[in-house]
Parts: sequence; structure tokens; C-alpha cells
Amino acid sequence: MLCRTCGADKPSIEFYSEKGRYRRSCKSCHRAKSLKRYCLTRDQQKTRSQRWYIQHRERGIWSACKSAVKRRGATAFCTFEEWTELREETVCSWCGCWLHPAFRQVDHIVPLCRGGQHIRSNLAASCANCNTRREWERKVKYHAEVKVSGTDCGCHS
Repeated sequence: MLCRTCGADKPSIEFYSEKGRYRRSCKSCHRAKSLKRYCLTRDQQKTRSQRWYIQHRERGIWSACKSAVKRRGATAFCTFEEWTELREETVCSWCGCWLHPAFRQVDHIVPLCRGGQHIRSNLAASCANCNTRREWERKVKYHAEVKVSGTDCGCHS
């Protein structure tokens, strides 16, 4: 058989075969081509994977958040596009302050433990201070209700 890469006439044992069909290049040319491609693209592959991670980081955060709220009892979820739109908001829904990207949080208007869902109409962009303040207000209100009624579901302890 004739190798298309080096042009040498070699026996068929020198060619890789798949399902009874032989490759056009001999084994030694194929190995050399693969090695050359690997050495040239090793750095390119590293930068490509880093770029992919940066581009898809938000999708990973969304997926982790979706899993967490599913464990907490949510049955309806916002789409990735809605999530991205919400995370790009620059003003806190509660106090109106500017949101730094490192301190942006997504807050449930009606908490999941109170029957709220993880849908766009129940989500609001908030700063860390407002999100924490709202959580403490809910806990204080809840503990006051528990003292009056004497029943405890255990989700705010």
C-alpha cells in the first residue's frame, strides 16, 4: 500500500485498519502527525479550557443553585437566561444601592420554606446586607410566632 504522507510503498501491516478499511497514512506517519499536533496544541488546549471555564462559570453556579433549591423543596425553577439576567442587575431590589459583582446575591421574595418557588417572579437581586437582614427579620418573626402558637416546624432554627 502507498502512504499518502511519506509516499513510501509499505505492506498493509504497517497501516491502521478500522472495520476492514485501512487509513491513508502508515503507522509511523500517523504517530508523528499525532505527536506534532499534541505538542503544538498542548498550550492552546490549556488556554482553551481556561477560556471555556470562564465562559461557562455562570452556568455552573446556576446548576449548583438549582440543585440546592431542589433539595430544599422547590418544584419550579427559573431558566439559565432568567438567572443570568437577574445576576447582571446592578441595583439592590430592597435598598437601591449599587451592587458590586462580588457581593451580588439572589434573594427569594417568598422563602422556599414558606412555599415560595425558584422562579423569576419570586427572585430579586439583593446586596449581601439586605439578604442577611431579611433572613434575620424572618427568623425573629418566626420565633415570635412559635412562642405564641407553640408549634415549630424546625426550618428556621
